[in-house]
Amino acid sequence: MACTGPSEASVVTVTESPYRRALKVAVCAVAHEAGFASADDTSLETLTEMLQSCTFHCCSHAYLV
Repeated sequence: MACTGPSEASVVTVTESPYRRALKVAVCAVAHEAGFASADDTSLETLTEMLQSCTFHCCSHAYLV
């Protein structure tokens, strides 16, 4: 999947939340900024999952402080 725009492989499914879609776009933007012209959808999903996990972890600790 190219990070430059939507393709058939990146069609948003019904179960994909707008928040997760925004995270995926952010991952694409970071990859593009790092010099990547395209990326495999599986790689993007893995990086998105990692970012979502970090975001959840940071936000959950903010409420405990």
